[in-house]
Amino acid sequence: MERKELIKRRFANGLVDYDSQSSVQRSVCEHLDELMKVHLPELNSNVAVELGAGTGFFTSYLIERYQKCEWYLNDIVEQVKPFLDDIINNVEPNLNVEYCWGDAEKLPLPENISLLASSSVFQWFDDFKSFLERVYPKISVGGYVVFSSFGEDNFFQIRSASNNEKGFKFPDFDVVAEWCKLAGFEIIKSEKYNEKIYFETPHEMLKYIKDTGVCGSSDGHWSRKQYFDFCKKYEISFKENNLVYLTYNPILFILKKQ
Repeated sequence: MERKELIKRRFANGLVDYDSQSSVQRSVCEHLDELMKVHLPELNSNVAVELGAGTGFFTSYLIERYQKCEWYLNDIVEQVKPFLDDIINNVEPNLNVEYCWGDAEKLPLPENISLLASSSVFQWFDDFKSFLERVYPKISVGGYVVFSSFGEDNFFQIRSASNNEKGFKFPDFDVVAEWCKLAGFEIIKSEKYNEKIYFETPHEMLKYIKDTGVCGSSDGHWSRKQYFDFCKKYEISFKENNLVYLTYNPILFILKKQ
């Protein structure tokens, strides 16, 4: 199956559990919102885009802050629409909004964007460097790109315990920063940090990944021997206080077009 189709299918299958299971993604959105309070101005009657809105973690912050904007909300999974409708109706029922379904990396973008925002999405792009270069002309002078993604330490335990046979390799923080600058953006703020989540067993950790679709592009085919070897190595290598752990490595950027 083509990689983006696999991501789409796994995220769609995980929608029911996503809100309850995705505490890290929710906290990343909160962190981005705090950075926006400090570094972004008021936006009135301007064009704003959110790519990969999902079930609306970041959407709720964005439309609360920028209710007067003309909003374009995108996701690869159209089944998220009821989640987004509920958020909009609770925050601003008269919001000027258009839904744009499909692969965000290939999505035709409007002109003169004042704010392009995305959380926990760009790590799945095939060529994020080229995407930034394509986006730059669409951003108005003085406009912003605000996003979170995940860095090279993200889920490193899965790659280690599987001898690099499983798991997705995420881009390095410094490499992403260089791509932003090469595209023409000024980096107003950037941060990275690690956050661990804990599970009773490696099996429980793998179920979490399956239920949420957070590693949607990795190969899901395991032989019985692969599975047991993986769980054994994982439990030996990545255990604290009788719990195994998985590391998230969020990276956050606020970019400006001068």
